[in-house]
Amino acid sequence: MTEKSDKLQNIKVAVIMPVHNEENYVRKSLSSLLEQDLKPFRIIVINDGSTDNTLTILKEFEEIEIVNLPQRKSKDMNLTLEICKVINSGLKLLKDESDCDFIMKIDADHILPNNYLSRITKKMLADRTIVACSGVIEGEYFVVPVHSGRVYRYDYLEKFDLEYPVKFSSEDYLLLKAQSLGYKIEIFPDIVTMVLRKTRSNYYDPTGFYNYGRGMKALGYAFPYVLLKAFAVGLKNPKNGIYMIKGFFAKNIEKFEPEFREYVKKIQYKAILRPNSEYLKRLINLVKN
Repeated sequence: MTEKSDKLQNIKVAVIMPVHNEENYVRKSLSSLLEQDLKPFRIIVINDGSTDNTLTILKEFEEIEIVNLPQRKSKDMNLTLEICKVINSGLKLLKDESDCDFIMKIDADHILPNNYLSRITKKMLADRTIVACSGVIEGEYFVVPVHSGRVYRYDYLEKFDLEYPVKFSSEDYLLLKAQSLGYKIEIFPDIVTMVLRKTRSNYYDPTGFYNYGRGMKALGYAFPYVLLKAFAVGLKNPKNGIYMIKGFFAKNIEKFEPEFREYVKKIQYKAILRPNSEYLKRLINLVKN
């Protein structure tokens, strides 16, 4: 083993996987994690009140830690507050792991190549200004790190007391906040993963778009930017575009800090006035998906 590869093997990566009724997928996803050439030192699976055979399957894997949560009323794993609480129930187990280097959150239907963690962490070690990144999903388009398979620096999440903010669009907040602080977020198109069902296939219903609108309000989205997104969505399904607007104007939405929201507005007005290729691709992707 070379000195460089030996150094990589000393990198400590923890994995958080929330699951709810994933009996058809979770075995394959966990197997891909256990086959990584850079082994996660902890794999924490949060069983979010599953009523199928998910828990039975999880117990087949001695290498993982299982956190069992009671069945909850809301089954919406969209942009709601519940998923933040689910993830946080796993993150709290890592608060004393001061020597942890990276944390990856992954969904139960996501299959990674066996060198995913080694390649991702190698890139992050080469550029320590990168605090969040991911590969891509085969056949899908993203301009920011994918929510599943996204790797964070441990010390970056420590800035938030190792918790996702329990607000709408908290995962988007963590990315935008990083940029506002001068850090980088990256997506690496040469690291290709696959999913067993289309990404967010159960997200894009009217309720999902309504919650997406609420998330945009929490983040401080500029209204012209919201209109463009709603228009792009509405070209495929007018009802969903309308729900997005309704969500943006919903009441009792807990917002992120004012300075951050001003930062978001500023970069969005810049994107509208001086659109680049990535911004246009994002709008096209909304229409296509």
